[in-house]
Amino acid sequence: MADDDLAWETLNSRAGYNCPGFDVYSEDVRFPNGDVDEFDSLSEKEAVVVLPFTPGRGRGGHRRVATAGQGRKPRAPRRLDRG
Repeated sequence: MADDDLAWETLNSRAGYNCPGFDVYSEDVRFPNGDVDEFDSLSEKEAVVVLPFTPGRGRGGHRRVATAGQGRKPRAPRRLDRG
């Protein structure tokens, strides 16, 4: 079997997420057996990145990445008026 017999064909490629540390690409690919599906890949500098995907699909049918936080500044404490 030649290596070309095992090659995937990329039908469409789009950036799903970009940031200074890495980019996530989503591609529509055709596998050697003729099946077409979506394949997500990561392009990054020298690093280790773990992306936990949630079950199911979000808007537009895309998978969603679970996040624990987004590095935002904490809110100022709130005071309750107990009257």
